[in-house]
Amino acid sequence: MKFSLLCTSLPSEEQANKLAREIINQQLAFCCWIRPAHTAMYRWNGEEQEDKEYELICKTLPTLIQSLTSFIQSQHPFEAPYIGVFSGDIMELS
Repeated sequence: MKFSLLCTSLPSEEQANKLAREIINQQLAFCCWIRPAHTAMYRWNGEEQEDKEYELICKTLPTLIQSLTSFIQSQHPFEAPYIGVFSGDIMELS
């Protein structure tokens, strides 16, 4: 069976929780993980930045990736959010 993980990061735990609940309620993923705050270092508008961010990881089906991506883009507080998608197979253990 195929599956996909979609990853993005948000500026607060509250925003990550809110988005995860909306994703689950919309049935765009069957599980969302929110990872603890991490430090993000990046360049934005020509200046170095350093912020705390919370990573949101959504487990979903490949057929839902386009809808999930569009939903996240429409709800995300960042002007240009990172959205990464990783696909693979669910291993069957016997």
